Amino acid sequence: MSLQIFDSANGEEDGTAFGKNDWNFDDVPERELEVCRLWEYARESALIRRIRRVTAAFSLRTPAARKGTETVSREPQSAAIRKEFSKLFHRLGRAAILFQQGIYTLDAENPGFESPFPASWMSLPKAARSVLLAVTQWGARKVAGFPGFRRSHPARAAALAHLFEPSNTKDVFEKGDGPKAKALLPGGQKLRKPGPNFLYQGGMEVLLVEIEWARFTNQQLIGEFSQWLKENRPQETPGPSGRGRKQRDVRVSLDRLGMMRLLHRFKLLEMEDACPEGWKAFQGYDWYKERKRAAATFKSLFPFLATSEQPLSWATKGGRSKPA
Repeated sequence: MSLQIFDSANGEEDGTAFGKNDWNFDDVPERELEVCRLWEYARESALIRRIRRVTAAFSLRTPAARKGTETVSREPQSAAIRKEFSKLFHRLGRAAILFQQGIYTLDAENPGFESPFPASWMSLPKAARSVLLAVTQWGARKVAGFPGFRRSHPARAAALAHLFEPSNTKDVFEKGDGPKAKALLPGGQKLRKPGPNFLYQGGMEVLLVEIEWARFTNQQLIGEFSQWLKENRPQETPGPSGRGRKQRDVRVSLDRLGMMRLLHRFKLLEMEDACPEGWKAFQGYDWYKERKRAAATFKSLFPFLATSEQPLSWATKGGRSKPA
């Protein structure tokens, strides 16, 4: 039986009761904010919910998956699940495993722990949230203190060599915008067009380089590298801005999600009576404008979703009616 996990029928919900934890995020601790936002916005995706259900069902039929190993099954269902899950992983990194069960172990120290997704974040016990935080915050780069510029991992270098198709000298060094030159662009648009390279969706690039150690001093090499950075930094990966108030921005995006969910279940004209706490919490806001901003955040967090997929709470209960 083929597992269909690729449709994203908007409106698919899990049937759980709607409560304060679904719209009020005031009590989310600072250290949990970013994971909470990712978690809560993922609850709005029909596709991510479906990935969670299908991977959980598949793990029950695959002993190796239940143990958390990475044994690759020959069954076509396994290949389909992994392919779809890779969209999450390429974008979210290790945090993607919050939304699946049975492809990677969720927590080596708690082998019986299963992801409670799509339950609301603040409805989870503190111990469960701690496990989920540890899962997303762990990473080889963080543990080892990996610098931004380093020798590549052998496996990534081998994969790069395997992907690269050798070309003749003319193809590699042509100055025009021919198909070969365009295919070999290492992320920039100027001088250094020769490859090979591979730019991961998470913002890491693996490439082959040549360094003339014997002909240049350290200062000269620093100058060369600075020039290379100017020419080759991918436009879609500009780097951290360094601007403050990040945590405040995350809280604002959660508030916007709360307003969108309230509008999905109650008419704005009736909000004061139907949900007085929600009405009081967001009084003075332009609810419909904030709802649109929440949808934009949803798209930015999960750009791999189909353009037609809107948040499950996108439809409003009462249209554009506003209180007098």
